[in-house]
Amino acid sequence: EIGKKICDDLVVEASGKLLFPGFIENHIHAGANVSLSDSKEAVEKICRVLPQYGITSFTPTPIASTIEESVKAIRNIRAAKGCLGSDMLGIYLYSPYKNRSITYYDPPVIPTVEHTLELVDHDLSDIFSILVAPELDKDHKWIDYMIAHGVLPVIGFSEGTYKDIHEAVTHGATLTDHFYNGFPPLDHHYDNATCACLLEEKLNFQMIFDGIHVAVPYIKLAIKMKGIDHILPVSDVSKFVGMPDGEYDMDGKRVFLKNGAVRNID
Repeated sequence: EIGKKICDDLVVEASGKLLFPGFIENHIHAGANVSLSDSKEAVEKICRVLPQYGITSFTPTPIASTIEESVKAIRNIRAAKGCLGSDMLGIYLYSPYKNRSITYYDPPVIPTVEHTLELVDHDLSDIFSILVAPELDKDHKWIDYMIAHGVLPVIGFSEGTYKDIHEAVTHGATLTDHFYNGFPPLDHHYDNATCACLLEEKLNFQMIFDGIHVAVPYIKLAIKMKGIDHILPVSDVSKFVGMPDGEYDMDGKRVFLKNGAVRNID
């Protein structure tokens, strides 16, 4: 409550500090050294730890590389709904509908309604948004279906053209996945998705503001192009949030946590 002469049994001394509304986080994969796919209890643990960082509501973002992995995570999230801690507003499904030619990423999976329904355990009711490279949806039937069923297609990991991005926006896409680092570098020789997203007035950008994933001048460029009200800062949080710097195992890969960023061993 905001007002004068408010009384309560609990008093927090906050002189000289800043008070913010709770943060809404749109891109969280894990936390507290557990993943969304581990168990219902793991999801509850993530919800409990997030308020320590000011996050009072979020869209859990399960990695959906396989149908089995996706269904397991979604069932865990659904079972944990209403638990103590940060509120889960809906699921952002991190689908395999990615199209990046660099070797780090798996070959793209073509988005079909049938495949997506398998990923979500044949129930779209808790799904807020799903990642897609729009050039993989050649006839726009997948995007049209998702929009019609209240699911937001999120443009990301795309090597499409201006036409691909523009048509996706025309069909209802209004958000990108983390910009720029999920997209090809800007190169004035080529018509690419990065430039296309900057030109689309209806697109809002998820961006990681740590100065590591995206250099500060590029952050300023996006803000200048889009306006600050169309930028969504996200953390892209991994399971190591809150853990000390050091070497860890992440899905069978050795990684280092250093200065708040997870890095490959090389």
